[in-house]
Amino acid sequence: MVKMNSDFLDLWERDDNDSLAPLSNNQQLFIDKLIDLIKDNDDNGEKHRTDDESKKNSKSFNNVQDFYKWYNNLENDIHVHNDERFRKINEHYRLCIQLTGLVDEILASLNRLDEEYSSAIDKTKSFYSSCDQLLQQQQNLLVAIEAINEKLSYFEDLETMSKKFSSPTMLTLNESLIPLLNRLDECIEFMSTNIDNYLEAGKYLNDYRRFQTSALATIRTHVINTLKQTETQVMPENDTVLTSNESVFTLYYGKFQLNAHRIKTLMQQIENRTKQSETFTQYLNECHQCYFQIRDSLITPVLTLAMDEMIETCGRNFCSLIRSSAKLYTHICRDEYQLYFQFFTQISSTFNEFLDQLCLSLYDKLRPIIIHLEHLESLSEICALIKFEFIEENLNQDELESFVKAMEQLLQDTQERLVYRCNVHIEKNILNYSPASGDLAYPEKLEMMKSISETIETTTNNEDGQNKTGTSTGIMKRSDSVSSIISSISDISFVRGYHHPQSESSRSVSSRAIVDLHGMWYPTVRSSIMCLSKLYRSLDKLTFQGLSQEVLLACIESLESASIQIRQRKGSINSYLFIIKYLLIIREQITPFQIDQSIKEVYLDFTRTKTAVIDLIQKRENLFSLTTNNALLKFLFESSPQVNEKIIDSQKAVDTKIKEKCEQFIIFCYEYLTEQIRHFILIETQSTTTTNDNQQLEDMLKLKLQESIQAYLDRKESLTKSMSLYLANVETEAIIFKQINNKIQELFEQLSRILQVKFPTFKRSDLSDLFIV
Repeated sequence: MVKMNSDFLDLWERDDNDSLAPLSNNQQLFIDKLIDLIKDNDDNGEKHRTDDESKKNSKSFNNVQDFYKWYNNLENDIHVHNDERFRKINEHYRLCIQLTGLVDEILASLNRLDEEYSSAIDKTKSFYSSCDQLLQQQQNLLVAIEAINEKLSYFEDLETMSKKFSSPTMLTLNESLIPLLNRLDECIEFMSTNIDNYLEAGKYLNDYRRFQTSALATIRTHVINTLKQTETQVMPENDTVLTSNESVFTLYYGKFQLNAHRIKTLMQQIENRTKQSETFTQYLNECHQCYFQIRDSLITPVLTLAMDEMIETCGRNFCSLIRSSAKLYTHICRDEYQLYFQFFTQISSTFNEFLDQLCLSLYDKLRPIIIHLEHLESLSEICALIKFEFIEENLNQDELESFVKAMEQLLQDTQERLVYRCNVHIEKNILNYSPASGDLAYPEKLEMMKSISETIETTTNNEDGQNKTGTSTGIMKRSDSVSSIISSISDISFVRGYHHPQSESSRSVSSRAIVDLHGMWYPTVRSSIMCLSKLYRSLDKLTFQGLSQEVLLACIESLESASIQIRQRKGSINSYLFIIKYLLIIREQITPFQIDQSIKEVYLDFTRTKTAVIDLIQKRENLFSLTTNNALLKFLFESSPQVNEKIIDSQKAVDTKIKEKCEQFIIFCYEYLTEQIRHFILIETQSTTTTNDNQQLEDMLKLKLQESIQAYLDRKESLTKSMSLYLANVETEAIIFKQINNKIQELFEQLSRILQVKFPTFKRSDLSDLFIV
């Protein structure tokens, strides 16, 4: 047994891997340090003992028991020598043990506390959940109670309203009326929505509607009575008190609107409920009707009196009359518009009808005056006044919509009258114009005006010296003529707003162009152009274009008639130049109007109808035959008139007429200038004799030829002066003379050939000595 223990201890102390309790390096190092520490604690006084102990320690042990004994002794020695330190360590050890126990107790308490806290939390959550459920249930109950009370209030209010509406103290002016009506609307809406959900909802609905109707009827009665009382206060006692001054209108508007705010508040209650019932719409219409009747009875007499005074004051000044009356009615319309919205909030058709009727009185007053006017100038000015000042300036204004309608109707009547008077003017003053002797005094009138122009020009040149250059003392320029000056300085062009680029220079020479002033034009031309200038701003474009065609065609026809009379008195040259001059004036004067010259007209052609009727009369025996020659069937199927179209182009008609007259004038001038030369050529062509060796015959032929050429030159000079006097345009004269000279050139070629035959020694240069082509 001892051997076994000894072997066991040996196994315990072995340092190899077979040891039962092998020590780690750190453990072994700790033991070594502990041994060294014990050795160092021995002081010098105990050196001997230490040496003994060292000897003891260094002695060998036979077994483990000896080691234990040695270790116990050593430990006791250490305890003895280090008792104080050991005691402290033990105390610390005990304290640590105590702290360890306390920590364990604290941890146990904390664990217990945590468990209790978790339990408390769970209980609290459960409590809170229960409270929330109770609160939710309470809230649901409160909501349910409130919903029940709210729905119940719609039924309970019936008794309260019954007392209020049956009470004799229920007045319209009571401030509680409007909230009461609003509550009635809520009750009626609720009952209407839930009529199938509640047993007596229908009965309550009828009662509420009865109360509502009674309240609105009371409002209607109060409004009507208030308006009538106001009318009584404002209305004068008799008609003699009526005046048209501003104080009356101030009274009719200022005093009339004293109760407007309260009435407007009450009328809103009816206006807001017109969609609920036709009865309420009727109440509103009755209030409107009463209001407009009162306004009409107040305003109409004053307006009638004011219009009568204006008509008497203005007399023949029609534009002033229309302007003043229109100004009055625009003020009235604006004032009525503002006054209406002080009593009501919604526009109504009755109000528009009232303003229409009010403005119609202006139309009724002015129309009889306008339709009896005869002067185109007055009618044109009235049309322009109505169109630009009263219609275009007042468009898109709601308060003046009725006034604009009345003005448009008046404008249409004025334009209709203007068109009629224009047709009368065309018939009387253009087509059937009977010219006086002075109107046909051509070229005397032009020569007189030219003489005056030259006199003025000479006087101007003497005053200004040589400051002005490029002027002509004898021959009028085209820049001084009607076609350039009148287009820029005349009233016609300014009516259109047409500006000629040479207007300033034209004004400076207008004194030298007296011959072309429109006051000296032929009366029908002057009348036609002035008529167009009046019509341009007064009529719409389509009407103006159609009427302008009639004016221009009538003017051309009158010029044709005048030219025939001038031909009879002064010859063909003056006749042709007269009509060419005024055709050129017309063509240039219609340019500023921008006339669309081409107009399509539709007319009925009764040619087939006429043919069918004649066949029906002549072929009575075939009325009932079944052949293609049946006149009755032909009349039934082929007698309908045809619808045809034709294009009327006044500009083209003027140009065609100018071309026609110029061609006629060129032919006439050719015949007029070359009359004796052609006669000479005719005689010489028929003659077969020659002048060979017959000097006397040759001299006689040369004399005749010289006389013919001299007559040509004299006539050409006279013609040049006439053309310059009439046309006053070098370019136009050159164009016409070019065509004449072309024809004369051919004649001279023929003359040259004849002379070469008659005179063997004739050279072309000999003919040049006699004249210049």
